[in-house]
Amino acid sequence: MKQGREDEKKREEKKLRNQQQQQQQQQQEPILNTNSDTNLGLIHLLPTFHGLPSENPHKHLTEFLMVCSSMKPHGVFKDKIKLYAFPFSLPDIFPAAKESELRRSILEIGHKDNESLYDYWE
Repeated sequence: MKQGREDEKKREEKKLRNQQQQQQQQQQEPILNTNSDTNLGLIHLLPTFHGLPSENPHKHLTEFLMVCSSMKPHGVFKDKIKLYAFPFSLPDIFPAAKESELRRSILEIGHKDNESLYDYWE
């Protein structure tokens, strides 16, 4: 019984350490400034994918990664550049109006009093 409590305490301590490390990493990670000319300079060079049967998604991703690798804002991680730039390569698939509509619907989600937890998650 005592061993179980010690193991649980060690897991909690490890979990707290991991959370602290993640917070420190997020604080140290540079933020991608979307208004900067250096960041937006190559956005117009991104390949576009419209989801047509004649388009090759693998070719699109290869070209996208190549353009992103040439974007090198000082102190910004490569993954952050890709995450920021990817929506620009899908103009017709996920328009900005649909994105804002979904964001608004997510923010308005609420659990009703007479609603079961199962229905809420659905």
